[in-house]
Amino acid sequence: MYGMGPSGLEYDDAESARLRMLASCELLDTPPETHFDALTRLAARLCDTPMAVISLVDRDRQWFKSEVGLNLRETARDISFCTRTIEADTFFEVPDARADHRFSGSPLVTGPPNVRFYAGVPLRVGGGHPLGALAVLDREPRRLSAQQRDDLITLACQVVMLLEERRQRRLAEAASAQTARQSDSLLTMLTIAGRVARLGAWEFDIGGQKVVWSDVVADIHGMPAGFSPGLQEALSFYVEPDRSRVARAVIDCQQAGTPFDCELVLQPAAGGAQRWVRSIGEAVRDADGRITHLRGACQDITERKSNLLEIQRLADRLSATLESIPDPFVAVGADWRVQLANGAFERLVQHPREEILGQALPDLLSASVADCGFLDHCREAMASQEPVEFEAVERLDGLRFEVRLFPLEDGLTVHARDITQREAMLAQVRLLDTCVRRLNDAVMITDANLEAPGPTIVFANQAVERLCGWQPWQLTGGSLQRLEGPLTQHDRLDALRDAMNASRPFETELINYRRTGEPYWVELKLSPIHDDAGRCTHFVVVERDITERKQAEDHREVLETQLRQAQKMESIGTLAGGIAHDFNNILGAILGNVTLAQDALSPDSGARAPLATITSSALRARSLVQQILAFGRQQATQRLPQPVQPLIDEAARLLHSTLPANVALEIQRGPDELFAEVDGNQLQQVLINLCTNAWHAMPASGGRIVIGLGTETLDPVRTVAGPPLSPGTYAHLWVQDDGCGIEAAAQARIFEPFFTTKSVDRGTGLGLSVAHGIVVAHGGAIGVESSPGQGSVFHIHLPLCAPPRRDPADAPPGPAPVRLDGLRVLCVDDDPVMLVTMQALLERAGCQVDAHLDAQQALDRLRHAPGAADLLVTDFNMPGMDGMALVHAVKRLCPDLPIVMASGFVSDPLREQATQLGVRAMVQKERTVEDLVNAVRDVVAGTADQGRAYRAWR
Repeated sequence: MYGMGPSGLEYDDAESARLRMLASCELLDTPPETHFDALTRLAARLCDTPMAVISLVDRDRQWFKSEVGLNLRETARDISFCTRTIEADTFFEVPDARADHRFSGSPLVTGPPNVRFYAGVPLRVGGGHPLGALAVLDREPRRLSAQQRDDLITLACQVVMLLEERRQRRLAEAASAQTARQSDSLLTMLTIAGRVARLGAWEFDIGGQKVVWSDVVADIHGMPAGFSPGLQEALSFYVEPDRSRVARAVIDCQQAGTPFDCELVLQPAAGGAQRWVRSIGEAVRDADGRITHLRGACQDITERKSNLLEIQRLADRLSATLESIPDPFVAVGADWRVQLANGAFERLVQHPREEILGQALPDLLSASVADCGFLDHCREAMASQEPVEFEAVERLDGLRFEVRLFPLEDGLTVHARDITQREAMLAQVRLLDTCVRRLNDAVMITDANLEAPGPTIVFANQAVERLCGWQPWQLTGGSLQRLEGPLTQHDRLDALRDAMNASRPFETELINYRRTGEPYWVELKLSPIHDDAGRCTHFVVVERDITERKQAEDHREVLETQLRQAQKMESIGTLAGGIAHDFNNILGAILGNVTLAQDALSPDSGARAPLATITSSALRARSLVQQILAFGRQQATQRLPQPVQPLIDEAARLLHSTLPANVALEIQRGPDELFAEVDGNQLQQVLINLCTNAWHAMPASGGRIVIGLGTETLDPVRTVAGPPLSPGTYAHLWVQDDGCGIEAAAQARIFEPFFTTKSVDRGTGLGLSVAHGIVVAHGGAIGVESSPGQGSVFHIHLPLCAPPRRDPADAPPGPAPVRLDGLRVLCVDDDPVMLVTMQALLERAGCQVDAHLDAQQALDRLRHAPGAADLLVTDFNMPGMDGMALVHAVKRLCPDLPIVMASGFVSDPLREQATQLGVRAMVQKERTVEDLVNAVRDVVAGTADQGRAYRAWR
């Protein structure tokens, strides 16, 4: 009876009745209600299940009025358990859905919420219609006990009582409202009818000698509403002789019960013109048959009386009009004899009116007119009682007439109009119309009415439909505003209106909209049309579709923008690589010598503060170089599968030492097993950049920064800012602050290079662009949510990866610290300052350093004494023999000599080339102080990876 099936299934009568009953309860898509939710929770508790629902089965879905543990509001009907339940008598149970062929393939079973057990009781309302079910569900197979089954049935009865109570209440409310509406409607209609018809009621109390008037009757007499006169006062409004006539009628009605119906003239109390009224009355008797009241109605018939006079006047005027019109007009009876004819008809048939009247119409017509089927058309009009129109030609002089036949009950009227000249003009117009309609450009003609909404379209050619999708007749009668839309340029519309106001030609390009809502570009040309007096009467609007041209221009502009951006990026990359080496040499020397100078000072030396300032400035410069390299895609990367939370923790430790005390940093930890394939240093750089920006956005009083980690599933509906990401689950990092927020206009540009809203001393404009570049390079997306005064949240989404497989037994024990005392180091660098710095740092660590400014001299040194060095430290970029050439030559002389290479700019190709030549470690010049000695120590201990750029990628 209540079969289930896909949406669109044609249901039987019982299902249709069930759906009507469901609709009458007005429950679908309503908010949760406490009494329903209480029963659902009780069902889950009594049956010891994690899930319970009150389900209503609609035509193609089941909707949950209440649910516990399911976390769904509705599902498709064809996969629901409750559809089966409403077909059951009292109880329906599925012990194991996976083993039941009816449900084993259901998405509710194979996926979340992973239903294994189901038990439900149908909810029957209004004579047995099953609207849905009270059901409990579990993720484990099971059966309900007898007691649990009885409890569930009892609770279902409670739900049914709630549903029935709601339905009965809705029915009672609807019936009451319908009765009230009908009563109010009837009273309103009677009141309106009386007011429109100027018809009111009156009643005369014989005993009290008082007359009661309705509001309409009082108004007819020129009195205010509620006025109740005595009998004599009421009669005094009527003028003689009608006053005496109506007084006699009232006396006869009182004494003998004789009803009356009179048309009378009265003089309203307020003065003015007299009025015609129709007054009717009859006697009202009591139980003993005595006349106690007179009751009647009074209607203002002044308009009807005036209309009768107007009809006569119009008849006289019509006769005069027929005589004045130049077109022949004749009326004939059913016997075809002429009853009425005007002077134009006399002139047409060339007979005086005295001879025409009474003559048969066919006898008065020429043979040429009779041959055109005139009489047949006349018979058709009289037979169908419908007007007939046709053309007739008088062959003798070539005149052409437009003939209209209007049938009467006992005859016919004939109106003939000479259209000879009009037809000649129409032929020319049709020729012009054909040309205009076949133009490829859209042509519209409007009137010159400039009042809102603008000139009315009176003509549109066929090209309009091809252009905008509207058929010409659909545009005719409307204004040009129908073609406008959200992107239509208002300034150009204002210019168009100015041209119309000035009645001058105008040309522009603007965006219109097709009937489908699709925008398109047109070239519009406006031409005013003036009459003989010079007044503008119409406008001709010609529109040509230039969408393809505009799209080509836009595409070209996009390509040019992309080219400029690519050239800018290429220039920045070239600049970054060019300045990094020399600038990092300078920074390395500054930082190294400051460190050495600090070592030489006593703890309380006054020179420490200036040296600390130099160190801070140099570190800022070093960070700026790294950001420029990162933005220019010149910074080498090493992405490894690793947990994300430790990277956040390490960044937080760095930030705690950087942020002021009044800025609170909060970490919302994510799962420890959340892995992503990232370059740890770069991800930390992104977090530090975002937190630094958050700090700078806060007032001097400080604020709060939150760094969070979790996962988020993206689908075609849930998307993020930035490059489009494929649907799936991503690592979700966010940095939230309660700072000043970001204006909408600035949000559109914050990831552009060198764009900043901060003062010169607080930002370079690279932080967010670097962060954006790093995230996108990792296959992720970054976006912002912000509003002024509400703070900001930056969201980062990165692809997840599986944790790397590691066997703890294979991990080698950590190496013991290696001493460098007496280690013989051959050091080569063409920069004297850098060479002195590296020599001092190595000697401070206990090494014996042989320093050379020339690579060839160092190579000669090895040729003469191959065993004079235990390790080689060389610069990469040197005049003459560069670092790679030196390494290649040294490897031929001393294949086992460990080599550490330093460079102001370590790129991926450089690292790969160094690895191939056997370089054991690489040091960035700007990190010489931090990394040089450690790199040498690791190489000596045998723990350095070949070709690895030390620490910068660790």
